[in-house]
Amino acid sequence: MRIKFIYILLLLSTFSFSQSVERNSIIIDASLDTITNSVIGIQEINYLNSSKDSLTEIYLHAWPSAFRNRNTILGKRSRENRKTDIYYAETKEKGNLDGFLFQSEADTLFWSYTNHSHDIIHIELNKPLAPNKSIIIKTPFNLKLPNADFTGFGYSNKGYYLKEWYLSPAVYSEGTWHTMSNKNLDDLFIEPNVYLIRLNLPKTYNISSNLLYKCNYLGFNKYEAVISGKTLGSVNVMIYQYHKFKKYQIETAKSNVINIETDVEYPFVFRLEDPLPELFRRQLNFLEKNLGPYKLSKLWVSSVYIKNNPIYSVGVIPLIKTIDPKFQKEIEIFKSISYHYIKSSIFTNMRENAWMVEGLNAYLLSKYIDEVYPKTKLLGNISEYWISKFFDISELKFNDRQQLLYLIMARKNLDQPIDISYDKYANLNILAINQFKSSMGFAYLKDYIGNDNFSKSLTETFNFSSKYYTDPDRMKKIFSKNSNNTSNWFFDDYIAKRNLIDYKIKREDGNVIIKNKTDYSGPLKVFGYKNDTLIFSQWIKGFKDTISYIPLNKKIDRLVLNDNNILPEYNFRDNTLKYSKKWYQVDKPVQLKLMTDVENPNYTQVFLNPHANWNAYDGLLLGAAFYNKSMIEKPFQYKINPLYAFNTESLTGSLSTTYTYFFRNSDIFHSIRFGVFAKYYHYDRNLAYAKYNPAIKINFKRPNPRGVESHYLFIRYVSVDKELPKELMTDELGKYEEYKIFNIRHAYENPEIIEDFRIRTDLQIGDKFGKLSSEFRIRKQTDWKNMIDFRLFAGIFLYNNVDNYYYNFGVNSSTDYLFDHNFFGRSETSGILSQQIIINDGGFKTKYNTFSDYWLVSTNTHVSLWKFFEAYGDAGLYANRNESTHFIWDTGVRFNFVPEILEFYFPIYSNQGSELETPHYEERIRFVFTADLNEIVNYFRRGLF
Repeated sequence: MRIKFIYILLLLSTFSFSQSVERNSIIIDASLDTITNSVIGIQEINYLNSSKDSLTEIYLHAWPSAFRNRNTILGKRSRENRKTDIYYAETKEKGNLDGFLFQSEADTLFWSYTNHSHDIIHIELNKPLAPNKSIIIKTPFNLKLPNADFTGFGYSNKGYYLKEWYLSPAVYSEGTWHTMSNKNLDDLFIEPNVYLIRLNLPKTYNISSNLLYKCNYLGFNKYEAVISGKTLGSVNVMIYQYHKFKKYQIETAKSNVINIETDVEYPFVFRLEDPLPELFRRQLNFLEKNLGPYKLSKLWVSSVYIKNNPIYSVGVIPLIKTIDPKFQKEIEIFKSISYHYIKSSIFTNMRENAWMVEGLNAYLLSKYIDEVYPKTKLLGNISEYWISKFFDISELKFNDRQQLLYLIMARKNLDQPIDISYDKYANLNILAINQFKSSMGFAYLKDYIGNDNFSKSLTETFNFSSKYYTDPDRMKKIFSKNSNNTSNWFFDDYIAKRNLIDYKIKREDGNVIIKNKTDYSGPLKVFGYKNDTLIFSQWIKGFKDTISYIPLNKKIDRLVLNDNNILPEYNFRDNTLKYSKKWYQVDKPVQLKLMTDVENPNYTQVFLNPHANWNAYDGLLLGAAFYNKSMIEKPFQYKINPLYAFNTESLTGSLSTTYTYFFRNSDIFHSIRFGVFAKYYHYDRNLAYAKYNPAIKINFKRPNPRGVESHYLFIRYVSVDKELPKELMTDELGKYEEYKIFNIRHAYENPEIIEDFRIRTDLQIGDKFGKLSSEFRIRKQTDWKNMIDFRLFAGIFLYNNVDNYYYNFGVNSSTDYLFDHNFFGRSETSGILSQQIIINDGGFKTKYNTFSDYWLVSTNTHVSLWKFFEAYGDAGLYANRNESTHFIWDTGVRFNFVPEILEFYFPIYSNQGSELETPHYEERIRFVFTADLNEIVNYFRRGLF
């Protein structure tokens, strides 16, 4: 009776919400158990059928159950993000929501889980629920809280954070139940609900919530917190021990009073200059001006959101503060306030329409930075150093990071449409597309339809969304009404499609021609300049193919498309036309730049990067790399890398040129790259080699954009010309000096963090031999966090007309006759350089110096014993022509600091006997060391894109 009475009072006294969104009520009576980190209680759901259908079932979300084990959808997504905390969680760290006994009017209801995550529950009703009728469902529950280290939700050393912690009815509309599993995206789609929650808590814990609450002391060092109100999303509750939550009452410029409650700590050094209440007031006034008044009386700001959604900028340089800490903290707080301001007021399915919240939040953040910190640069304080003035990136503003990251993804053909499900985004595209491209789109739309029309439409959308369900179609109708249908392209193309934006301007037969190089249908802005003074700017409606353009004012000397970069354009290097160019003027003069920089469309850029290297025969190599690749990929790339070798006093180096074509709309192919590569170095003392190979690489599309798979077909023709020792016999020259090999390689790699699977097949055809080989490799972490690494190699000669070992399969190492690997001393037979090993062919670590001219099969197994300390064992069979089969094996230990980058092998025993007892054992130790920056970067970027 008591809980019913409180519920009636709640319905009478709670602040008003439109009847159009008032659906259900939820009552919870529970207690926190700090010993077991559990919340035990009873939940009552009053579900109103607001549809036109009679319902025979109801679906509930039980999102805490997603923490129950490693195989849930949340656990698998965590693995996709290259995190193993849930995978290796101890029993006490896991979460769950169970203990249910669903009843309605004393009748027990049959229920079941709909998936292995147990985070969606299906309840069968005993009788149909008619439209506009309600049903009350009660159940006990036992909430086992997870370790907050996983997602921020659960228990920690500070206390407890309850988020999406109870049973929430799914939304039913248009004949469909909208259910979704927990993927830690803060996107649960539920109706606006009325809540009454009573929590019994220990006296030493303080509470904070996004709803109103009142605390009553119960005695015995316990108190009762009564939480009540209405919200569009989940009821969030923080229960921290000995922690005082900060509360501020802020009156905005329009005299609206907003109660802010937060656990955010504001550094002491900022308080005297800019007190936190003043900061809140400035930010709330900004949001009120751009969106409209906040619809609720309370705004809750969580530090967990700030931690889970950091402000990304250019990487930090050690010992240098790149971004002003005050600026960093202020925009972090604004991003959090803005997010909660928007999300608690827009009723939408965020998993389907995430850009409406995330993109709008990113847009408001960028606008706030433009207004409050207009001079802040992308590099922060680094831009103040004199050396930075030589780099165009130092001139980029902080908000330019949006277009920069978008272009990085788009130029790699890894961008995704904005209007896709939130859980389908690759990790970087959550930023690059969902937030940044959406944000740029809002700015683009505002510039086109005008600030007044845009502001009116945005405010109207915000006001409508707080009362009624809103989706892109509804938003489109509002903007179309206020802009005379001139904004439809934004929703129909920019948001809904994956079209690139790319224009080109040129002169043809005396006319100015503007070409739309893609199928994009949005508008374009043209700028006219005279002596660098802006004469006019003009919007052109969307068009297909080409148009002839007549400038508004012909007294200009330069036309520029999209000069303010308001469009996130794919390529802006062909956007300028010198309208009155003389015959002797060059469109884009060559600009030589030290180190890699961002693109400058006014120049033909050549980047110069000092380069140093070393090998045993060339000695110290000094020179420079000249290339055209900026920080963003280009279809055509070249690199010329001349180096002076001090040992041989000669010029060496390499060059390459490639062209990449991307398949934008293919379900099979991602890209095809054509290239020509050449290099000239020494492979022995005073003996050089020249390698030349044209190649084609076909990259297949990943079936899952969030995956880390690499699947390609590599075809090349390798020509090697080697200098030979004078003492070599004349009849041997043809076998060593020059050879040409046709090579086809197919590879599939999936370096997932728990199971790393790779398979490669290689076919080589030459004048003197033909060989086929295949390599299978799998690395797997066990339940005890041990790593098992297994490799299987098999190779056979299809024909072999060579009488020496040079092209043979190597038991412990190949001769690398294709010169693919970076050996420091590839011809060394003694000394430390001879101990370098690159795992290929047989992969043995013991120095057998044995080769096979017929076939070879080997296995290499590694098992981690403690951290990077591992045991290994190799075994294999091989045969030479006209010889019997041989069996070999070896064992030892490996120090695996960074796989395939830094490893050390210590042989212990083999079929030759004890390796430890051999003279000069230190010469038996092998090592792997890779100084290739690309390989190191690729290793650490896995899981991002």
